[in-house]
Amino acid sequence: MMKKPAPSFLSFLSWLIKIAIVIAAAFYIYQKIAHRRDLSLFPEQVANAWTTHAGILLLALALVFLNWGLEAWKWKLLLSKLVPVKYSFAFRSILAGVTTGIFTPNRVGEFGGRVFYLEEGHRMEAALLSFAGGFLQMLVTVLVAIPAMLLMPAIHFYLPIDIQLAKIFAIVFVAGLLIFFFFRNKWLPVFRNYVRVFKAHGLVNWISIFFISLVRYGVFSFQFYLLLKFFGIQLDVITAYIAISLTFFSAAVIPTLALSEIGVRGSVSLIFIGIYSSNDLGIIGASFLLWIINIAMPAIAGSVFVLGIHPFKKSKTG
Repeated sequence: MMKKPAPSFLSFLSWLIKIAIVIAAAFYIYQKIAHRRDLSLFPEQVANAWTTHAGILLLALALVFLNWGLEAWKWKLLLSKLVPVKYSFAFRSILAGVTTGIFTPNRVGEFGGRVFYLEEGHRMEAALLSFAGGFLQMLVTVLVAIPAMLLMPAIHFYLPIDIQLAKIFAIVFVAGLLIFFFFRNKWLPVFRNYVRVFKAHGLVNWISIFFISLVRYGVFSFQFYLLLKFFGIQLDVITAYIAISLTFFSAAVIPTLALSEIGVRGSVSLIFIGIYSSNDLGIIGASFLLWIINIAMPAIAGSVFVLGIHPFKKSKTG
């Protein structure tokens, strides 16, 4: 029979993992900021735009707190039926998740940063709840984008194949969701042990969580609109809705590695926003700046909270 590792060894391994996460996140951010050849003019762009649109950038920066604050509120609400936590605890775990996820494919590492803040006995259920929260955010992205697809049929046959596949995915995604709920009474008993944690939330709670996801989507969409305006790209409300919603949708459903995520987002932005503006540098700059203020900066702040993760022992929640 194998002996359990000594507590001192587990403590050492825990710190080693946390330090490795912080170093990996810092290195990834440095690589993305320091080695983007297509953004060699980015500092000059920001400096020039700052002289006339400083207030716009400051507003976009201020909305970062609302963006991740809403996500923390959603996480707190998701955990409320499992292990109630304080809002401050939820916010710390959310930022830790941003740090652990920044260098992983499609930022799946965010689950670890959140879940390992909790006691061992609740981690599997918390992981399922975190997945549910992400699913609802994806659902909002898809539902908001569908009307935008119908509003721009003129370019339907001129989009790259991966964008065309993304549009097909949206239809399949929503159809599959409807089929699931139609046959849920037959399927749920098979997954009874797994869905119990979902059923603990009543309909009102799930509607609230969906509404928070919708508001959060509105926040980071408005941030993107502000940053486009910061770089001199003027779009009316309807045009901005179409271009931004399709950009977010396509970037969300196209599988990417974290190492190429920024490039993918910039390319997708050029496809949709480029229809309405020839300012390619401004479009790429806005996409990159959105990543800096919404992902890179929170990941740097979250590095402090990563040290509060306890992968091998129970941690105090609250």
